[in-house]
Amino acid sequence: MNRISAILFCSIALPLFAADAPPAAPALLPMPETNPLACASDTPPGLVTRDFPSGVEVTIPEFVAIRVDAKGGIEEILFVHDPIPSLQAQERQSFLKWDFLPPKKGGVAVAGWATIELDLKVEYSRPQIARATVVPVGPQDPLPPALSEKWDQSWLTTAPALSDLKGAESAEALDQPALPKRTKWYADRYKGPLAVKLWVEISETGHAVRLAPVELKDAALLPYLERAISRWTFTPARNQGQAISCWAVLELDGTISYDVSLVRAASIKKSVGQ
Repeated sequence: MNRISAILFCSIALPLFAADAPPAAPALLPMPETNPLACASDTPPGLVTRDFPSGVEVTIPEFVAIRVDAKGGIEEILFVHDPIPSLQAQERQSFLKWDFLPPKKGGVAVAGWATIELDLKVEYSRPQIARATVVPVGPQDPLPPALSEKWDQSWLTTAPALSDLKGAESAEALDQPALPKRTKWYADRYKGPLAVKLWVEISETGHAVRLAPVELKDAALLPYLERAISRWTFTPARNQGQAISCWAVLELDGTISYDVSLVRAASIKKSVGQ
């Protein structure tokens, strides 16, 4: 939904159209005047019960591109797919303490790029919620921007290529990738504000059946929120007395904490960018 591929066809042959037969103009697609997900109800949905479990653990991958010199030193760090931007400063501090076996090409140590996949285990504490609101999606509400839907290894299949190698070898060109040896980890805990906006589809039975993240700084929170919201109950929206499915905007404000540990770090033979 958020990737558009354009292919330009160039030709040095004869024109495709004769001078007296211009190509047909592309048809215009009329855009809807109102939001197609608007909730057509006369009674809005409401939040009845909310429960936030504690002790929930998930493992989520992160992908980082690191430029390593011929001695195994770090020259540059790119956070290409980071599920916890709130801890990025601590992560950078961690990477700068890492040691690498230098990359090699033709048996010679060279400067090269390493794509590192980090498996991060996240354990969530029960958040303290100061505000929770549910408002039906209105006809004039703009559709939310698309956020990344892939937070597992499948992201690599559509990952953008690293466009500027800056004089270093790509991961694909190396005989031996840069391999992490010492992996100190300082980004082990987040405690701070929780500010989340989601679009949630509330069924006729008063349960959340689908959700779309709209404002969510740390994607690592999404698995926890999915698990929590699946247990909530709502009063369904009604139209002319009949319970209906309805999309609503759910906003949460409060504080949260979660612990993060590094389970594994592996070098992948693919150069990815931002």
